[in-house]
Amino acid sequence: MATAKPQSMPVRLEARAKLFPAGHRISALNVIQMVIPASHIVTFPVTEGIFGVGRLATRLKTLEGANQIGSWHVGHWIDHTHTAIRIRFDNGEDAQIATLSLLV
Repeated sequence: MATAKPQSMPVRLEARAKLFPAGHRISALNVIQMVIPASHIVTFPVTEGIFGVGRLATRLKTLEGANQIGSWHVGHWIDHTHTAIRIRFDNGEDAQIATLSLLV
């Protein structure tokens, strides 16, 4: 009876094992903070919860449609009361333009 030989881990898993050793926990938030510069993330105040985010999104889409800013991505609420939300932009210049356009 032949026994199966243990197969080596694929290269990707070996690399991951070196980066994140057993017992080491890492959150997605920590990874995002390492990859995306803080200048690309803006926290916008929101009134009326999800309806306020809808209005914010409409204004951002208008800026994007006019080619004033590039793409943007809705982030997380800053707290459970939904008074502000984080928006991630592709670059710091877009974040600055959106901030100046929307908060004025």
